Amino acid sequence: MSTPDSGLRRVAIYTDRAHADLALPSGVPVASLIPAVVDVLPPGADPPPLRPYRLCEPGKAALDGTKSLSQQGIRDGATLVLTYASCPAPQVYCDDPAERLAATVQAMQRPWSPGARRLSAALAASGLAGVAGFVAVPGGPGAPNLLLAFAAAGTVALLTVPPSGCGAPVRTMLCCLAGLMVLAAVAATAVALSGSGLARLAVVAAGAGLWLTRIADRVAAAATGLSRSPQAAVARAGQAHDLLTGLVAVASGLVVLGTAGVIAAAPVAGTPRATGVVFAAAAGAALALRARSHSDGVHIAALVAGGTATLGIALLGASFSGARQWPAGLAVALAAAALGFGATPASVSIRRGAEVLEGLALGSLAPLACWLVGLYSVARGLSVG
Repeated sequence: MSTPDSGLRRVAIYTDRAHADLALPSGVPVASLIPAVVDVLPPGADPPPLRPYRLCEPGKAALDGTKSLSQQGIRDGATLVLTYASCPAPQVYCDDPAERLAATVQAMQRPWSPGARRLSAALAASGLAGVAGFVAVPGGPGAPNLLLAFAAAGTVALLTVPPSGCGAPVRTMLCCLAGLMVLAAVAATAVALSGSGLARLAVVAAGAGLWLTRIADRVAAAATGLSRSPQAAVARAGQAHDLLTGLVAVASGLVVLGTAGVIAAAPVAGTPRATGVVFAAAAGAALALRARSHSDGVHIAALVAGGTATLGIALLGASFSGARQWPAGLAVALAAAALGFGATPASVSIRRGAEVLEGLALGSLAPLACWLVGLYSVARGLSVG
């Protein structure tokens, strides 16, 4: 015996802020029921967005507003969800091919904003300050010219980039690099005044940069308080990521500057110049292979660029020793290998080989650094007993 249809559907309707059990007519179109349902539900603290509502079953598409509940198979005891309908922007169609091309280009281009204008002015002022510092020292060009240029450019960048209004990742990275320039100028000045060797400072800088690449994520998490307050982790995740971007850029810059100093400076007595070349090559390989541990494109680009520059410095140092043929051939081979690996996805064996190569490069840095700073010569000069 069939039960006669009462003409009502007893349903539970949920929103993001409340729910209600209602009896709705089963023969009325859904679009006509939604205004009454919205009036019955309690309003939220914030005004609702100006978008149309829709009813749907959990995990299913929205109900057709032109059909009734019974026509769409909604029975007693059903659960419905009241949400906002998405309103995509209408697509503009141009009949004229020239207008269509202009609209496509306008959608792709990035407009020139006031923040970009201020950032460009800050970078231009920083570069011109570096030029002024370079030419202000008489008797150049030389190391004092570079020191004053780095100090002037970094100081101006630190003063002008933060209030420029650029994006947080760009601002953090530029400020970190500017701070690195000022720190490098101060350290080089201290070395010049104290009379200690530049090679030792360069080795320490390169080692510090590689060490920073290993702990940059922990430093960013500790500096932004992610580990101290888990409740605010979501709000501070963006700050931690921006700081991590700056630290990765600083680490890459430290390695490049350190290896350049190792190649350019006079080696410590008893240390062959080839040791600095091998140290720079190992540091460049370790820095470039460290990019495997990151998923952000900016981090990967900074590490790969720094590693490539460091390997280039090592090849230049090898060419200064008199043999120019094999460094040129090795550079061509590395370029071909980079193009080959970039064109095809890395297999498991290649990833494992890169991991082993990174470990070997890192393991060779410590004895090479001790050799470059003269620890082995000091150890040989010690008398036992």
